[in-house]
Order: sequence, then C-alpha cells, then structure tokens
Amino acid sequence: AIKHCAHDLSFVSIERITTELEKIWGSSNLAIGMKNLIISNLSDQLPGSLTFKYERWSRLGNSKNVLVGWAFLCLEQDSPAPEQLAKMFKLSNERKKQLTQLVRATLIRCERLFSIDDLYQFDESTLVQAERLSRVIQSDLKPIRIEDLIKQKRTLPIQSNRDLAVSGQDLMKWLNKPGGPWLKEILTQIEVAVLHQVVENNATKLKEWVMNESNSEI
Repeated sequence: AIKHCAHDLSFVSIERITTELEKIWGSSNLAIGMKNLIISNLSDQLPGSLTFKYERWSRLGNSKNVLVGWAFLCLEQDSPAPEQLAKMFKLSNERKKQLTQLVRATLIRCERLFSIDDLYQFDESTLVQAERLSRVIQSDLKPIRIEDLIKQKRTLPIQSNRDLAVSGQDLMKWLNKPGGPWLKEILTQIEVAVLHQVVENNATKLKEWVMNESNSEI
C-alpha cells in the first residue's frame, strides 16, 4: 500500500507507514522488501531524512523480528537516537523502551564483550539480539556463541533484586533502625555484592555481611 504513494507520502499517516515498515521487517523476505523500498525512492520520503543502505540491510537476514528492524534502522544512522526515532514513528511506550535497550546493548557489544553488569541489566532476548546485530554492524567483530551468552546470563547469582535472600524488613530488624533512604542504599550495595559474588545469596551469609559492613559504616 505504501508503494503506491511514492510520489507523496504526506497523504499517508505515520501510523500506516509504521505498520508497512513493520510488515517488511516481520516478513520472510526482508531483503526484497527493503530493496523495493529503496529503489522506489520511498525511503527518501520517509520522515527524518533517514539513511538506508541496501547492502547493509541485505546482511541482516530474515529475523522476522520487528524490534530488530527498528533497532537496525536506528543504528544505521550517524547518531543513533532511539527515543527520537520512536517519537517520529509514534511507537508505543513499551516498544520505545525495548528499542532503547536493544540499541544500547548493541552499541556496548560493538565496543566490547558484555560485562557482568551488562548481562544483569539486559534481558536474555535483548542480549541475544544485540549479539546478532553487532555482527552485522561490525563485520570484524569476534563473535561469541549464542549458547555461551545465554549460559553466562542464566548462571548469574541473581537475575533481579527480587531474587535477593534479604528484604528491607530483614535489614530494619537486623540493624534495629526505622525505614528511610539508607534502606535502598544498602539493598543496592547488597545487590551489587551478590551479583559480583562478594557474598553468597543466603540469608545467614547476608546478615553476617551486613552486620560486618554496618560496623564499617556501610
């Protein structure tokens, strides 16, 4: 439908343009769809003066993943700005959040291997897609096996602060203190310590660690 409006996309709503782009990225013929978009000059008439290079899109393969399509479009620009792209194409808040995370993760991976903190902050799907995108964007990147990446993520001591074997109530009881800003600060320190295996995620071990640290003005 978008192809028939190549001479003037101003009559096509941004929502419709977004839908048509997502159809291409979610299809099994992404390379063909992007080739048609580019050679018909439709890509030149999309909002934002975006850069489209067919040879790059042809390397992306058929991920059939709409989010990957948006992320790749963003990363192909000189200054990737996922929030701006999401606003331009009126993406949902949830899609905007996902896009921002994936772009951030991919930019990190293009520079280095994921650290423990990276593995912790990004969900498994984001890490996997970022690894795959980084290979397309940076052809000389030394890849890591997807299976190894998933294993690294899943073997972290915790996946979120909800996994901690201690609660705010525990801390207030152990330290005999009322709630306050200090509580969040200590929980964050515990989270980091557990993640980096400074202390075992065990209530007894954590209590011992907290009491020792409190004596050193945690």
